[in-house]
Amino acid sequence: MPQAVIFDLEFTAWPGSMQRNWMAPGEFKEVVQIGAVKVDAATFAHVGDFECLAKPRLNPVISSYLEQLTGIKNDAVANRGVDFADAFA
Repeated sequence: MPQAVIFDLEFTAWPGSMQRNWMAPGEFKEVVQIGAVKVDAATFAHVGDFECLAKPRLNPVISSYLEQLTGIKNDAVANRGVDFADAFA
């Protein structure tokens, strides 16, 4: 059965950071969350899913903007987050 994985990444963000391409001082685009769903490629039936929080290294505190935008909270990242290399693996 051929399968497909559809994934989504959430990055550190501040008001206007996307429009500035994360070029303002102190804005480093780091992955905060990896989410994925595996589906049957023919029927799109759900096969499995994955979710992992990653601890940003350069901006370890999530902005209130990102918290409101995504619902990802600093305490969740602190408690459940792992290094990006581990999350990616």
